[in-house]
Amino acid sequence: MSNKHLHSKRIPTSHTGSKRKRYKKKNKDIVCIHRPDDIDESLIDKFKNRQKTSEMECHIKKAIFRNELFNLDDRLDFENGDLIVKNIRMCITTSSFPSRDGDYIFVGVKNVFDGQSTFTFASGESEIYLFDKEMLLRHVLRFSYGYCRKIKTRLVGKSISCVALFSDGIIRRFEFNGEVTNMREVNAKEIVDIEVNKNHGIIFATNGSSVIWISGESIVSRFGIAKGLITSIAIREPENEDGSIMEHKKSINRNNINESTIEFYALSLSGKIITFDFSFQEVKNASFPSGYTFIKTLESSNNVLIVDTLNNSTKTICSKSDMKKTSAVFNYSISCLDNYGKSTITGGFDGVVRCATLNKRNANEKPIFQLVRRSTDVLLGHLHKEFKIFDPQGRLRNDFWEKVVGVHVGNDFLYALYSCGIIIIMKLS
Repeated sequence: MSNKHLHSKRIPTSHTGSKRKRYKKKNKDIVCIHRPDDIDESLIDKFKNRQKTSEMECHIKKAIFRNELFNLDDRLDFENGDLIVKNIRMCITTSSFPSRDGDYIFVGVKNVFDGQSTFTFASGESEIYLFDKEMLLRHVLRFSYGYCRKIKTRLVGKSISCVALFSDGIIRRFEFNGEVTNMREVNAKEIVDIEVNKNHGIIFATNGSSVIWISGESIVSRFGIAKGLITSIAIREPENEDGSIMEHKKSINRNNINESTIEFYALSLSGKIITFDFSFQEVKNASFPSGYTFIKTLESSNNVLIVDTLNNSTKTICSKSDMKKTSAVFNYSISCLDNYGKSTITGGFDGVVRCATLNKRNANEKPIFQLVRRSTDVLLGHLHKEFKIFDPQGRLRNDFWEKVVGVHVGNDFLYALYSCGIIIIMKLS
């Protein structure tokens, strides 16, 4: 299929009714997308009223964008390449950028669009795709460990250091320099989640009942949680005075705690959050109502985000406090995030990518893009009216939800990856 090109000037969006000049900077669009006023609501109504079928477990075939229906066999290019829609026709499970301006994007995939059972472990043939910054497929890494649940990558010289968790419950370290080399298994089984520090020296992992500190390929320490399964873990890196992340020594001396002020967080299904220091000793804990399923740290502040998928909200806690008070900042559930200057790019379980500026108590946010799904079709929403149609009361209807698996800022573009196999690439303004 030939690529479809739409050419237009970039028109910054603005909030109607706002007359104060000081708000103009906040209203500036961070991506180069033309946002016209016209919209064909009849086409959207047909999309909304389609019956939900078992085809939700198939790959995407068509896309609606700016009142037109396109075949989406591979990719669509709009506005001279400032907006690219890529369909990889596989379920996306994880993604990672080795560096902001690197050559590759790592994308974990599986060929079945069913739900992922956290505590079910299985091996099998799987692949990780390596795309370049133009979204051309350059390498396919093949494994026999089951699909990749999470991968963390880091550029080290000309090689890429990788830490990957596969669906067989095993963590593996390897390097990539045109091919996979130096594959090593970490000595831990039935792992369900991992976080890795910036230089990949430390792996923080959980098997649901305990949290595990791993150095190299060996377990250094283990801490059992007495009540409730662990649903999510996070790491906060120590910062230099200029706000950059400190580098850790490759040799870790547990007797010298002052080497680092790194912190680990574990969130249990019962609502308990435990904070550990670098010696893996519990330093504080706080309890909240059950329903929180994800915990994430913000590099740009001392805030920790906890995500309540039951009530579809995201709250913030200051890690420097006793962590017993929360402030509601989003009326949706965050699934992933990345930093962009002083702002935070968020992806949600509702399929919306947003740009947010956070303070201690609230967030100024703006929708950038939205993907909603019906059967094997997707609607690519980028207009204020479209956001309102599918979000009439601040909540998107579950029938249309398509989770954002990853958001990344790099190579002057914003990348948003969806579980249905769609990747949106938007030029930053």
